[in-house]
Amino acid sequence: MNREAALAQNPAFPCPQEILDRQALVEVDFYDFDGDVAEGVIVVDRDLANDVSELFEAIFADGFPIAAAVPVADLQFEWDDDR
Repeated sequence: MNREAALAQNPAFPCPQEILDRQALVEVDFYDFDGDVAEGVIVVDRDLANDVSELFEAIFADGFPIAAAVPVADLQFEWDDDR
């Protein structure tokens, strides 16, 4: 997912531009619940990007499973965290 798609706006609740400008995409590898290696993208404040990357490296090394790492702007979620 590219930056534009990951930061797509929810038309009902647009994000202020100054917050959007601070966002970084962190590409992560993780194990899914089938034990397969998967790739994902997390959107975080740029000041947290290195910490989140290191956290996912530790999670991956421990083999901890994660269901998905997909920005909520992805069409499958339509900005709904419960999906």
